[in-house]
Amino acid sequence: MARIESAPTPAPVPTPSPALAPPAATATAETQAPAPAPFNPGSARSFASVTGREAPAPAAPSTTASDAGPAKTAPGRLPPGLSQDQLQSLAGEVDRSMKGLGVRSDDLLGALRKLPPEDAGRFREVYRQQYGQDPAARMNGEWGLSRPDRERAAAYLDGKALLGDAIGLHTAFAEGDGSHAKSLLQGGTAASNAALTKAYADHYGRDLEYDMRGFAVDPAAVFEAHNLVPKLSGLKAEDLKAAYAMLHGPQVAENAQRIAQLTAGAPASTPEGRKEIYGLLSRAGGEERQLLSDTFKQQTGKDLTETLKPVFAASAKYPRPPLDPTRTVAIVVSSGNWGKQLDGSADHPVGGYHWREVEGYVKEALDHGYTPVIYTVDGLPPSPDASSLLQNTLGYKFGFGTAKENGPGSPQGQAILEAFQSPRPIADFDPSQFAALHVAGGHGSNQDLVGNKDVERAGLAMHQAGKVVTAVCHATPALGKLLEGSRATGFSPQLDAVSTAAGYVLPEFIPTYDAHQGLRQIGATVDAVGVAKAFANPNFTELVNKDGIPVMTGTGPEATDDVARFAFGWLAQHPVKAR
Repeated sequence: MARIESAPTPAPVPTPSPALAPPAATATAETQAPAPAPFNPGSARSFASVTGREAPAPAAPSTTASDAGPAKTAPGRLPPGLSQDQLQSLAGEVDRSMKGLGVRSDDLLGALRKLPPEDAGRFREVYRQQYGQDPAARMNGEWGLSRPDRERAAAYLDGKALLGDAIGLHTAFAEGDGSHAKSLLQGGTAASNAALTKAYADHYGRDLEYDMRGFAVDPAAVFEAHNLVPKLSGLKAEDLKAAYAMLHGPQVAENAQRIAQLTAGAPASTPEGRKEIYGLLSRAGGEERQLLSDTFKQQTGKDLTETLKPVFAASAKYPRPPLDPTRTVAIVVSSGNWGKQLDGSADHPVGGYHWREVEGYVKEALDHGYTPVIYTVDGLPPSPDASSLLQNTLGYKFGFGTAKENGPGSPQGQAILEAFQSPRPIADFDPSQFAALHVAGGHGSNQDLVGNKDVERAGLAMHQAGKVVTAVCHATPALGKLLEGSRATGFSPQLDAVSTAAGYVLPEFIPTYDAHQGLRQIGATVDAVGVAKAFANPNFTELVNKDGIPVMTGTGPEATDDVARFAFGWLAQHPVKAR
């Protein structure tokens, strides 16, 4: 059965030691991290095919429609079990906000946000007794309350505090109101932030961070002259930095704590511990890696990069089992600038791979019965262009983020993340063990893949062995001499310029790497027609047959599907034979 190469069994998660464990808290629907979505029979089969393991059991159905739980999802939310006097006082606040001409929406929402979800039903009853009508009906009869504010107030009254906060954040992102957004994010825990993020995605179909960065096209957006479409304003500068830390900081603090635990007994940890550390790092782009490094230093007084050196070295040397070379393909993935940080040539982290440029090839490989194996430079953990992991409903069609069905939460996505726990070092690449090679790109792939002699040798060796080689996006120049004298393409620098001006490129990648110039520098041909096609067509590819063996390059994320379909179509007609 074809499956992506991964650890034989998932690494266990030991209980944190008393010295590092956070204070105990009661797990509830309001504070507990959301459970994975239940697996239907189709997705269960897919999960088994990519991991070789049984799919998780379906999640137990919720017993309540409210966000019942303690009051720590937001500062100012009262603890559950309000007394009659407290309920009456809160009812008075709500009523005063609607007295006079119009509604003082800030006062109304401020009062309702204090309401514990568990007490929403009791509050409405007290309000009815005190003022003769349901508060929702009272709101509906008032003017001056915007539709988003009305929806948010209704959510609080229905005991759906997370939804209420999500709607409030969406309003803040639409208006670029950093103070409002930070007030809603302040004081969250890792679990409550995960629950809030899920509530936001469930309601809007997009990741909270996607909208926070102003990436989304949305009817609620304020139209700005420099935008071709109404785009959410998002947060800027220090507001964005602070909100990012509030959203990700609690989970990053737990990750830093866990890394300290896993390296405390032995600098290189254990095989299971190393896989867990790689799992924590493989979704961390440059911004999160910086936050993790700072947090680790604060917690332990140690440098994170120095702490991880023996972990990375041991992981690279760990033996991997042989696989069927006729049904196995290799995917080279960027670790961003981890290598430069390790040798001291870089101070600030930069991410690397684009999620879809890995996922698209993996999915096609599995559909054709091939086992994908992940390679990185020096066996370092993959590091993403973090924006490529963000779920959305439109941007993914143009290479920004990912659709839900292709994202990390999908069955193939979970399997890829598991495979990222134990990448092989590209210096050990043996072309006789693989049927095809794919080099995935991303805004940071020039940090480690482009100009790397081991990557170049892998491509040349596969071609000399008569096997199909593909590459996409900013990583196509990594094929080096294999593309010399041939037509090739890569991500459009003109599109990068437009994307940067529109705010879609993360600061760590600015100025962006010019893949077309990189191709010219290795002797490939990128003419004016190729430049125009790469800008206008996100699926554009260039195919060359050198000595009858194909080499295909693609512009970016959306071209990955076409590149992968070609590669496995060619393998279907030219299968690799066992020796």
